[in-house]
Amino acid sequence: MALKKFNSSEINPSEWYSINRFTLELESQKSACVSVYYPHDKNLETVYLLRETKRDEATEKIESAIEKRIAKLSKATNPKKQFINTYCIFGWQSNRKVILKDIAISKKLPYVYLVGKKPYLKPFYDILKANYHTILVILDHKSAHIRYLQGDKILAEERLSINLQGRHKKGGQSQKRFLRARHTFIQGFFKKIAKKVSNLDSNDVEILFLGGVGIAKTEFHDELNSELKKKCRFIDDISFDTATNDVNRKIIKNLYDHRKKYVLEIIAKFEKLVKENLVTEKNSEIQKALEVGAVDTLLVSANYYHASPMSKKITKMIEMAENTSSKIEFITNPKLVEKLAKYDHVLALLRYKFK
Repeated sequence: MALKKFNSSEINPSEWYSINRFTLELESQKSACVSVYYPHDKNLETVYLLRETKRDEATEKIESAIEKRIAKLSKATNPKKQFINTYCIFGWQSNRKVILKDIAISKKLPYVYLVGKKPYLKPFYDILKANYHTILVILDHKSAHIRYLQGDKILAEERLSINLQGRHKKGGQSQKRFLRARHTFIQGFFKKIAKKVSNLDSNDVEILFLGGVGIAKTEFHDELNSELKKKCRFIDDISFDTATNDVNRKIIKNLYDHRKKYVLEIIAKFEKLVKENLVTEKNSEIQKALEVGAVDTLLVSANYYHASPMSKKITKMIEMAENTSSKIEFITNPKLVEKLAKYDHVLALLRYKFK
């Protein structure tokens, strides 16, 4: 089976794995960290921002090391430099020694400068997509393979099967009885699978993927509870014989589409949220809402760094959101970026009315 090509908004598979390894390495780092993402042509601006922003002595030491690393990267000879759009540098201290990790990627990412309790990896998660928890069920009328996944890592899996006679040679009433009994047998099998899937489901699960050849996945869908039906998405061209790498790539593609749709839905209900007083647009009010934990989602234009004179305040708001339970959504769609420009490139969607 031929793989679908990644479209221009996605990275190629080899870079995906490279970023995934880098992310997993940083996830284990729990020390206070300076995280910097900057466009390939914004070296001087980034150094200026680091020098201009005053921090405590320990953080200043890390930032000084990052400045030197930026200078080194700008001068480095790299045969793939023309394909680099964003440099990402992370710095922290271990036994009073500054540790730096960096990666250059082809995808354009938001300009980010944050000091947090740990590395800020949200932009990477948005690229990887499959880092979310998902459930994959591949089935036909007599077999099922259930996988509970975090990214491409299988956390739990189970195979189920039944002995199912395919045909009945006799016709007439005997054939009808056989078909009814066969249908009841299949329904019982699907109910058993649905119970297994329900036991795996949790608030962390983003999507339940259903795959397999034939109509079994459609029939199985009817056996799911309402919550699982909301999470359910059919995934094409996957069978028991599909290679693991091909399965992972298809899941990544589907999660990318899911993510894009999610952001569009947030914007689509914007007017309704405004009427319910659940949107805050003024920077000062957003900061107050962040301080008391009233912000559910912070929407930020991906190009705020070069378009808004309020970039320092926005950076502060992102940092506050990153250190709370607020979600951060960087908006890259050109039409949505233009819409956010009317609100100084940032909006806060609230959990409850805030004055």
